Amino acid sequence: MTQRFQPLSIALCMFLMLLLATNAFQAVAADNLEPPSPSAQASMEARISQLILQLGDENFRARESARWELERIGLTAFGQLRDAVNHPNIQIASVARYLVQSQNVTWWLDTDSVDVRRLLKDYNMVEGIERDTRLQELSVLGTDDAMIALCRLARFESNEAQSKSAALYLMESLLENDATATLPRSILVTIGTANRPATHWLSTLASDLTNAEANIDLWRELTKQETLDVIKQSSIKNPASELNINQVDLSGIDPAELSRALRFYKWAGDWLRMRDQPQAAVDIVKESIALVEDKEHACLEFSHWAIAASMPDLIIALAADKPKHFEKQPSLGYLLAESHLRLGNTELAEELAGKASAEIAREAEKVRRIPTANVNDSIASRRLNIALVELSSRGLYKWAETELLLAIELATSPNIDSDAREMTAEFYWAGGQYQRAAEVLEPLVVERAHPEPELPGRGSRLEEVHSFYHFYSGLALAEQGKKDQANAQYMKSLEMFPNPDVVIAMQSIADEEPMRSYFDTQFEEMVSRFRVQVANKEHMLAESPDRMTRNTIGYTLSRDCNQLAWLLSKCRRSPEEAINLSLRSLEFNPGEPAYLDTLGRCYYSAGQYEEAVQTQQRAVDAMPYDRMMRQQLAEFQSALEQQRINAGKSP
Repeated sequence: MTQRFQPLSIALCMFLMLLLATNAFQAVAADNLEPPSPSAQASMEARISQLILQLGDENFRARESARWELERIGLTAFGQLRDAVNHPNIQIASVARYLVQSQNVTWWLDTDSVDVRRLLKDYNMVEGIERDTRLQELSVLGTDDAMIALCRLARFESNEAQSKSAALYLMESLLENDATATLPRSILVTIGTANRPATHWLSTLASDLTNAEANIDLWRELTKQETLDVIKQSSIKNPASELNINQVDLSGIDPAELSRALRFYKWAGDWLRMRDQPQAAVDIVKESIALVEDKEHACLEFSHWAIAASMPDLIIALAADKPKHFEKQPSLGYLLAESHLRLGNTELAEELAGKASAEIAREAEKVRRIPTANVNDSIASRRLNIALVELSSRGLYKWAETELLLAIELATSPNIDSDAREMTAEFYWAGGQYQRAAEVLEPLVVERAHPEPELPGRGSRLEEVHSFYHFYSGLALAEQGKKDQANAQYMKSLEMFPNPDVVIAMQSIADEEPMRSYFDTQFEEMVSRFRVQVANKEHMLAESPDRMTRNTIGYTLSRDCNQLAWLLSKCRRSPEEAINLSLRSLEFNPGEPAYLDTLGRCYYSAGQYEEAVQTQQRAVDAMPYDRMMRQQLAEFQSALEQQRINAGKSP
């Protein structure tokens, strides 16, 4: 803005601050304040309409006076000015567009928290991705003032795409966080009578929050309207009134618009499913399948979301619409098989899984980066990836085991063979199949006791592999009641690699001498070693002024704290120290499932069963198909239930 308009800009900002502050106060105390009366609102709207028409007056002073007053009115005039952008009078449309696009709004309020003000203080100065990042950060905050800030942006942001994005971030935040009692009213007061897509979404959301059932019909209309808005960018054979979405050429549509439309559909599906309307969720989101690009990555993204959202029907519909990707891409083939498995079509699911597995060989040959590389090794590596990343992580253990064993059969190079055997052994260990875990590793121990000279780095892994072989063997022997032999295997394992789980396993058989002494010695040595490591890392962290170095030290410190906390809690020693160490590890890695799993165990060992269940549930929510985490959750829940029963029996 030029210098001569600066006083006006300052005055406008002051006015807008007062206006927005009023909105914020109404949002916070919505139970006590009402929106403007209908008559006052109608009077203001009539005045704004008159001023907009005056923008086209033949008299220059009249036009300038109207523009000045509209600037003074500020955001209250935004909706009508936005409609005037398409006015048939070119002069009116031009000035209206200028007023909408040149907003110099102070988006933050004095009542906002420091974090909200930090994100919004220079919002006018950033553009594009940076603006979207600010919106996302507001949603992550999740506080009432952050939510209301997103409401303001949804209503007044001049860019339609950013307005929708602000609303979506608010809506997505509510999927993760419970709404406060006053939020629905706050939303309605903040968006007022604004007439744009984002405010329609928010008003429907506010209505849902105050009613027992979701407004399915209205969400269906809103999602369909979003599809209509998106495809206006593409030439279609039918007019919009006779829309056939399957005739739309998606290549002519901005990918960002497509992404946001799909994001809205997915949100609607998640929201309706959360409101106990699963079939309505499927029916509505199914309408978006034609908006999924006919590309492998787009199908994968949509399918992974659908399976996580427990909507397998959508993957079946997508496969029918875009069959070539599901026939040629093993990951998609397995997702389709899983969808039928979830719906009870077991025979068809097994058939599709077999086809997906067979397709891995063709795919691996196609994407092989090094022409001279062994084809079998490429196929084995791909099978390992699918087994662990795609199948085991979603609880498809039978199919995962098949791929792991096929990888072992195919592997020709020692490195690939070692990787396949180590991963398979860990898979069996996690499932409590200790003998099978040891058997898988045995060839590496017996046949390859010495690293091959042409394989650099092999020797550095050899002792660790041997250590795990002896650990798994010990677990298998302990199951058979052969405690002396099991203890001998544990001792061999610890000689090669300091694994806390081995010491923990030793405790389970240390019910008499000499095993008790062996355990006590190993436990004290390992605890002392970890305590020294933690103390040294804490000292290094305190002394280091460099941020990157501190991050690196913090990562290793959190790992050591977690290891020591796990050892102490599993052995039921020093419960307070274990809890403090575990909490310390989470300071550097908030929400890390493995560390939450440890904290749950720490609470359990301290007898705090309710905290243990709550913490372990968070870990399981993050990794729902981790077998060990689920087993530990069941253990904690059983203890809590028994504690409550005992409390009920107490006099």
